[in-house]
Amino acid sequence: MKKNIIFIFVLILFVVVSLICLNKKTNFQEIINSSVIYIESVSDETINNCSGFVYDITDNNAYIVTAYHCVDNVNEIYVYNMLKEKEKAIIDTYDLNNDIAILSIENNLSLKKIKISNKVPNVGNEIFVIGTPLDINYSGTLTHGVVSYVDRKVSLKKENGIVTYNTIQIDAPISGGNSGSVLVDSKGKAVGMVIIKDDNLDGISFAIPINKVIELKTYN
Repeated sequence: MKKNIIFIFVLILFVVVSLICLNKKTNFQEIINSSVIYIESVSDETINNCSGFVYDITDNNAYIVTAYHCVDNVNEIYVYNMLKEKEKAIIDTYDLNNDIAILSIENNLSLKKIKISNKVPNVGNEIFVIGTPLDINYSGTLTHGVVSYVDRKVSLKKENGIVTYNTIQIDAPISGGNSGSVLVDSKGKAVGMVIIKDDNLDGISFAIPINKVIELKTYN
């Protein structure tokens, strides 16, 4: 009898916890406000706009992930939070083979690191892109789609030859400025970083898996 009561209690507890988890919705606005970054890279004659997200916080420093091609060969880099507070950034480390750069800023602008997924998404999984299409006026824009293909190889011509990336193919709408945007799953956890779209096709864009960022995490 006592064992039956314990079993029923555990079962009820399991059901209650499951219902709470099912009803708990991801707060994307909180992610946007605390972990999404607008990036401005300044060269001699141009200003380029890109996106980024907070990967880590140590002491007062914040480490921000973006696409390396956004910050390559530029004179100055500035990052903005959603309140449009500005801070100068430097490149801490980078990976040319995966188009990843990690920037650092000494004032963390009250930012928070994004949650990281330890799972590789599957085809058909729901995903969200959060970044800054066009310019700062559209900071924190969220678009929605699914994973179209996993481990899609994408070859791009670079100055030093052809570089092939292993990517997650997605159908979420992205625009100029979305490079470096965070790709998150339905739980709001980062699964990748957007690098490029195919301008010749509708609904074909690509992201570097987040595990490539994890492998790179060696701050100078």
